[in-house]
Amino acid sequence: MKKNLALLLCAGLSLTLFACGGNNSKSSSAANTTSVENNSKTSKGTASPSASSTGNNSSDKINGSNSTGSESSGTASNGSDTGSTSENDISGVKLTELLDKICKDTKVPMNEIFELNKENFEIYSFIKWTDGIEAACSEGQISTDAHSLVLIRANGADTKTMALDIAAKADPRKWICVGAEVGKVLYTDKYVLMVMTYKDAYEGINSNFEKLVGVKVQTIDMKKSGNLE
Repeated sequence: MKKNLALLLCAGLSLTLFACGGNNSKSSSAANTTSVENNSKTSKGTASPSASSTGNNSSDKINGSNSTGSESSGTASNGSDTGSTSENDISGVKLTELLDKICKDTKVPMNEIFELNKENFEIYSFIKWTDGIEAACSEGQISTDAHSLVLIRANGADTKTMALDIAAKADPRKWICVGAEVGKVLYTDKYVLMVMTYKDAYEGINSNFEKLVGVKVQTIDMKKSGNLE
């Protein structure tokens, strides 16, 4: 009888210990699972703000870059407006090239364009050379073509004084047997253009010259007699 009671007690104790052990294992497992889940959530929660912060910084940088670009563009536009002048800057273009443009698409006769210097300047312009100036000429290739243009870049010299001097001295009948139909001197603050040519060619010459310099040119009639308009 005692043995049976002892066996029952042992069996009951074993069952009790087994039940407690199983619950502890489940509790430990559940705790571990909960801990892992919490750690995962914590990790995810930490990463998300960091990524969001980085994304915002990146967006700020891009926006900042766009803002800077916009301001730069605005400055360039304003600079362009500020850089405009009353007369076109063609100071770097050769006078022979400018004369070619002045004669282009006009009714000027066949002509030769060449540079002038201190030695031959007065022959074509009728006035004395001024140190520092540049000059070029368009002259008819045939002696019976009454056509002669002289373009002067003043480089600081008084253009009005030069224009008046040419108008007083130029001879529109220098070809002896023929005379220019038009005898005028055009000038701006920087350039002087002596014109002795045909009526049909003059309007185109005047228009082309004004387009090149970018301003309305002043005009003086030559004083010497000739078959002028």
